[in-house]
Amino acid sequence: MKTNVLGVEINADTKNTIIFLIKKLLGENRKIFIATPYSEMLVAAQKDSEFKNVLNAADFAIPDGIGVLWAAHYLKTRKLISSLFSIIFRPKSIRDPIPEKISGSNFVWDLAGLAADRGYSIFLLGGFGNTGQLAAAKLKSKFPHLRIAGTFNGGPDDRQEIMRHLTEARPDFLFVAFGPIRQEKWIYNNLPDLPVKLAIGLGGTFDYLAGNRPPAPRFWAQTGLEWLWRLITQPWRVLRILKGVLGLIWYSFKARLRGQ
Repeated sequence: MKTNVLGVEINADTKNTIIFLIKKLLGENRKIFIATPYSEMLVAAQKDSEFKNVLNAADFAIPDGIGVLWAAHYLKTRKLISSLFSIIFRPKSIRDPIPEKISGSNFVWDLAGLAADRGYSIFLLGGFGNTGQLAAAKLKSKFPHLRIAGTFNGGPDDRQEIMRHLTEARPDFLFVAFGPIRQEKWIYNNLPDLPVKLAIGLGGTFDYLAGNRPPAPRFWAQTGLEWLWRLITQPWRVLRILKGVLGLIWYSFKARLRGQ
């Protein structure tokens, strides 16, 4: 089940339900495209219609961030100030219509566990230097039976080289880390030709797995303050983060004024 958030269809399902549906589609031999929209991506989609169409073409667009839950809740209840305060003081109250935040940095473990249980192989594409290799080793350390088909740190312009690697490795799951927007567009445009069962854009998740960046402590994640944690630990992203947070509030308010 999906709900419309600023023109983007977001899954309004629990993580367990999404895993169940993924297993079902895998059993039907359908290629699966998973996107992980968060505040910055929703804001970008307001000015980039191609990107919005890509997100809406995803089989699963899982809500990666408390901002997505807030926007969906505000557009439904139309209570701006109280809903903003609820992010910190009553986070459970904004879990309607979207019941759960599902971050890519956590969901990657569910996909790796699924792959390990069913004998699927994983290929990690993107990341700088040996980040992909370190991320693969981290997944393998938790799931010893997980099959790593390979890694390649190429970018979206290296299509021929990427296709050569993938054709040789024949992975089942493809984890792509080209950065938001670019990775989703690349997956959408190339999925028909990719020899994979499932592809997902994971942005900076490789960095968290590789230990290049510290993940948000559990309390910060539960209270919806992951964006503030990123601001503290990655201050060079201040404009990008604030643009995502403030932009989401602004576009949600505009949509409310238009009666959407």
